[in-house]
Amino acid sequence: MNRYKRIVEILPLVFLTIATINRTFTHDDGLLCLESEKQALLSFKQDLKDPSTRLSSWDAKDDCCKWAGVVCDNLTGHVREIHLQNHQSSSALGGKINPSLLNLTRLNYLDLSLNDFGGIPIPRFIGNLANLQYLSLSGAGFGGTIPHQLGNLSSLRFLNLRGSSYPGVKLGTESLQWLSSLSSLEKLDLSLVSLEKASHWLQVINMLSSLVELNLSACELHHIPRHQLDLVNFSSLAVLDLSKNDFHSLIPGWISGLTSLVSLHLSSSGFRGAVPRGFGNLTCLKSLDASQNLLNSSLPSWLFSLNGLVSLNLNSNAFRGPIPGGHWNLTSLKSLDVSQNKLDSSLPNSLFSLNSLVYLDLHQNGFDGPLPDFPWNLTSLRDLDLSENRFNSSIPRGLYSCKLLESLNLGHNELHGVIPSEIGNLSSTTILDLSYNRLEGTIPGSMGELCNLGIINLSSNKLGGQISEVLKTLSGCIINSLEIVELWENQLSGHFTEQLGQFRNLQQLHLYGNSISGLIPGAHVGIGSNFNNWFSLLLRPGHSLLLRLALAVQSGNRGKKSDGRSGWSNGSSSSSRGKGVQCYYCKEFGHVKRDCPLRKDKGKKCDDASSCNSLVVADDGDCLTVSEGSGYPRCESFAAKTKLCFQVADGCEGVTLVGREDGSRSFSRDN
Repeated sequence: MNRYKRIVEILPLVFLTIATINRTFTHDDGLLCLESEKQALLSFKQDLKDPSTRLSSWDAKDDCCKWAGVVCDNLTGHVREIHLQNHQSSSALGGKINPSLLNLTRLNYLDLSLNDFGGIPIPRFIGNLANLQYLSLSGAGFGGTIPHQLGNLSSLRFLNLRGSSYPGVKLGTESLQWLSSLSSLEKLDLSLVSLEKASHWLQVINMLSSLVELNLSACELHHIPRHQLDLVNFSSLAVLDLSKNDFHSLIPGWISGLTSLVSLHLSSSGFRGAVPRGFGNLTCLKSLDASQNLLNSSLPSWLFSLNGLVSLNLNSNAFRGPIPGGHWNLTSLKSLDVSQNKLDSSLPNSLFSLNSLVYLDLHQNGFDGPLPDFPWNLTSLRDLDLSENRFNSSIPRGLYSCKLLESLNLGHNELHGVIPSEIGNLSSTTILDLSYNRLEGTIPGSMGELCNLGIINLSSNKLGGQISEVLKTLSGCIINSLEIVELWENQLSGHFTEQLGQFRNLQQLHLYGNSISGLIPGAHVGIGSNFNNWFSLLLRPGHSLLLRLALAVQSGNRGKKSDGRSGWSNGSSSSSRGKGVQCYYCKEFGHVKRDCPLRKDKGKKCDDASSCNSLVVADDGDCLTVSEGSGYPRCESFAAKTKLCFQVADGCEGVTLVGREDGSRSFSRDN
């Protein structure tokens, strides 16, 4: 008896082996692909637009199982999967979908995401691909109404119909009833699909008991049931995204019953009131985003006991009161953002013991008092923003234990005292903003050893010292990384030195509101080979300072003053002379719009630029001059041809030299 049982067990394997051998020997060409399915794919290709020839491997002479994006069954040769998702805008497929796909009788995976089908409807015949388990048409430019025939795909486990952001292309549906038959569905993404007219959407989705992930972001939803659902069938849901809708209601309590939730996104949906207390039961939660809503309660203390939480984002609400103190159990927290709220009082000590925290943003609140001076245990912190509060201590030395810090923003507070030399410990920092405080003293020499620093903003403080010493301080390894330096409205004084030319990658230098004078050697401010790096130079002179800035546009040239010297210097107003000087001007001086075009005064030529009460361009002369009385209009539509210069006259408030990617230069007023 056992012998016969054994024979019965192995017979299917024998037959399968024979079928495989027979298939191998009956195909002399060695091709795995079935001819009928190859022809179906070729017909499918014929109706596609393929501007970047992504489907060049789809050649009738070759095995279709070796074509790009095609996966076959190794035993039967049937086409099982089509992977044609796009990764670059220039290589998007278009055209239309040929119904020849119906001849791929074993197809279970179809991905056409991120292509551009120009707003055509999703073909109804896709609902007849009975074996499909995975269907993604995400961001592929389909428009119109979702066909209810997709409800026939009873084997479907993954469905992504995410809409597109292409102008004039809108995908929507008036009912989601067709979803109710997709009982095997585990992941559903209808983001950017208009569900404005789809009533009872939640009741339908609640019937999908296998659902693990639901994305309904930006679906134009206006109503969400607040009452507890009679039975939460999708209790296995791990990901729920209802962001960017228009609910304008309290956060519904039934969400608290989704105890398997790992990720919950409710941002930008008009939710008001408080975070439901039941959220404390969501012990599996790792990511909670309720940002950009109208939530206006205090921060609940239980929120800081969700020990699995990795990311908490509550920014741009109206939360008030202090951040709760006491023992926090957020041992896994990597990102905390409660910026742009109405939180106040001092920061709890618990905050500074989150050694897993990577990102902390508390900016634009009402926090006050001193920043703690004890060592901070934020050993993983890379991004810290405490700006736009009312912290009123010195810069805490405990900060310098955050050795991985890449971005530090303490601007717009009431910090006082000097910048400690320990700032040199922040060797990973690329962005440093200490602007709009009450810092005094000099810039410490250790700052020059911040070899990765690209942006430094120390503006609007009381920092003093000679500009030459500042440049010397910043002449360490920092000279290779600095791109933007903001030092305006401090108490710097003295003369420039040739050290300014050492900053090889500097693009923006703002120094106005100081007491700097003297000669700025033209050859050492990027005017030579480095000039093309400069995008903005803003020098707002003091009452006693008049700068003449001689710049050369073309690499290797320098502007010449009348005495043959090159450079930027203080001095008195002088005229600019050139051959064939033309006068240009903008309408309504002093009230010029940003996009004001230059208009040429064809009837007047000027031998002396100082006689022109306008913007003067020398077509074939030496320089361009902004003369006194012009109002310094913001006009950015000219490009000087050779050399250019501008003269800042008494009473001017600021002129910016602006560079653009096409290499042209323009001047604009600092508003």
